[in-house]
Amino acid sequence: MPFKTPDFNNALDEILEDLKPHQKTCPQCGRVFDIYSSLKFC
Repeated sequence: MPFKTPDFNNALDEILEDLKPHQKTCPQCGRVFDIYSSLKFC
């Protein structure tokens, strides 16, 4: 079933991807940092 708001869904997917635990490498020092989500669902 096609979405009625594909642009909104694509933008939301990008935001949600950043909220998942992942690793980022600092472009200045090259260190790898663990990024954890602090979301809490009730």
